[in-house]
Amino acid sequence: MVFNISQKKVKTTKTKKIDHISIAVKDLDRARKAWEPIIGKTEPDDSYVDESEKIRVARYWLGNVGFELMESTTPDGPVAKCIEKNGEGVMIVSFNVDNTLILTEHTLSCGFTMKTFLPSGFVL
Repeated sequence: MVFNISQKKVKTTKTKKIDHISIAVKDLDRARKAWEPIIGKTEPDDSYVDESEKIRVARYWLGNVGFELMESTTPDGPVAKCIEKNGEGVMIVSFNVDNTLILTEHTLSCGFTMKTFLPSGFVL
């Protein structure tokens, strides 16, 4: 597969659905009290701590779309840095697509930047 970014000859891919939306919050317990009445839930469908990503998460399923409240577990974690720079709010909108590489190349060719953690060995 060849990409010619300079001439905008980039293949596109089909977006199947929104996979999940993640909200960066300073205080997960406070955020839950605010969001749960809005989304009609009394508790998360899934809760977990991911030490490698330095996050504590409350996940709710709204249909087949995940809605996540994410709190940093450390002052230097990605969520804490995002909040420091942008304030609390939407941090991630994740799409389920047919071909991630094609979508990434297309997005970059349109001038967008991506701030993400790529799997080891993944090269754009």
